[in-house]
Amino acid sequence: MALRARLPLSDRERMRVAARLPSWLPAARSALGERLKVFRLASRAWTRSLERLPLDVRPRVSADEFEATLERFVARCRDAGIGVVLLSVPRRAVVERQTPAVLAYTQRMHGVAERLDVPLVDARAAFRAQGDDEASWFIDSVHVNGEANAVRAGLLAPAVLAAAPPRPSRSARVTGPRP
Repeated sequence: MALRARLPLSDRERMRVAARLPSWLPAARSALGERLKVFRLASRAWTRSLERLPLDVRPRVSADEFEATLERFVARCRDAGIGVVLLSVPRRAVVERQTPAVLAYTQRMHGVAERLDVPLVDARAAFRAQGDDEASWFIDSVHVNGEANAVRAGLLAPAVLAAAPPRPSRSARVTGPRP
């Protein structure tokens, strides 16, 4: 049914659908569309103005502390039998220029991944390889949009599946009443 809704409707089908719609809906849809355009323009302008502001973001933890915490995290997961995959997050270039500490975190994450033999999905590099139109991937200076999240999930999924411990077979599972 969802696929059917995406197919182009014939004129006859459109007329049939329009006859079932409340009379106020087309006007409301048009007004909503105009408001959405205004919202998009305003959000772009707001994002551009934020990018011009200097970010005075001091890291909460040093790069050394970040690295040590990441190593402890990997060790605890492995001790618990949990597969680990690290993800270097995509960031806009303006954020990296204004907040160099985030690059230090990324470098430390790469070092931990190599030293502890942990798979690393470098989404940052993958997004940079997509081209210069980074604005299309972000809703603001930091957060990626839905499309970028889908791309990131596509990059991450194979690594997570490969790192996951094997599931026990059905015959090996414990049966009986649960406590």
